[in-house]
Amino acid sequence: MTDERKLQTAALLYLGGLALHTADHLRRGFDAVTEHVFWAGNVSTAMGLAAVALILTSHRLAPAAAVAFGFPIAIGVAAVHLLPEWSTALSDSFIDQSMSWMSWTVVAIEIVGALATGIVGWRLYRRDMLAA
Repeated sequence: MTDERKLQTAALLYLGGLALHTADHLRRGFDAVTEHVFWAGNVSTAMGLAAVALILTSHRLAPAAAVAFGFPIAIGVAAVHLLPEWSTALSDSFIDQSMSWMSWTVVAIEIVGALATGIVGWRLYRRDMLAA
């Protein structure tokens, strides 16, 4: 499998996790999160979708987009959901709540997909910079 195909596969994993995570938020209800978490999630989703579009169309900026958005999205989603409550505005801590296995699973898929996108994107970005 080529590195470009690995990047597309990672982006599709992230996209699947994002879709399932969004569906889980809809299931839980909009009032389950703070307004700050709601808007941070929307911004993260828009950035992630833009990166996925670049990656799936094999745009020349795909590796840079993967790095620029993959790592921050993975860190952000993990900070919001996997840490104990650290902010009254930006936490939706699964640790401090009784969350379903589905919520844990879909967030894990999204984080792993975003992290894999960043890692593979970094590899491609470095390869392209060394070849230039």
